[in-house]
Amino acid sequence: NCLNPTIFPPSEFVKNSLLFSSTDNCCNRRCHTDYNICSNGQVGCQDDSDCKTGLICITDADQPYCADVDECNSPLDLDGKAYCGLYATCTNTIGSFYCTCITGCSNHIPYVGCEDVDECASYRSNNCVSNSACSNTPCGYECVTKDYCAYTPRIGSVDWTLFE
Repeated sequence: NCLNPTIFPPSEFVKNSLLFSSTDNCCNRRCHTDYNICSNGQVGCQDDSDCKTGLICITDADQPYCADVDECNSPLDLDGKAYCGLYATCTNTIGSFYCTCITGCSNHIPYVGCEDVDECASYRSNNCVSNSACSNTPCGYECVTKDYCAYTPRIGSVDWTLFE
């Protein structure tokens, strides 16, 4: 309850009084859903509703505080990785997260992922040399030469794989 001096020290919450009951609405804690939704790291919440969206109230601390939920690595029911889907990277931010398509993919679709860009559809989208064919791969491509070797073009190097 908001009169608990461990959670709401009297020196910081001077309007709280042991003469009142918890039903008197006497509590003037820093975080409250009715008058001051608290940000990440602020002390004074009693439950999650006292914290901004994407934050939770850490109630097992000496002084409960609002903390960010890492939606990208959450054991809770907030799975940012599932929302981002295939070929996307989940990035946590304070109170939220966002998805970024990996290189070679675009057009994020929630809970599905990013769509492959077909680099082989246009010779301008790949670096295959004239004696090779472009083979599209998920979010990338390979160049296959006439002697059935594949290479993935990279700036400054070429990786070769012999097809058997």
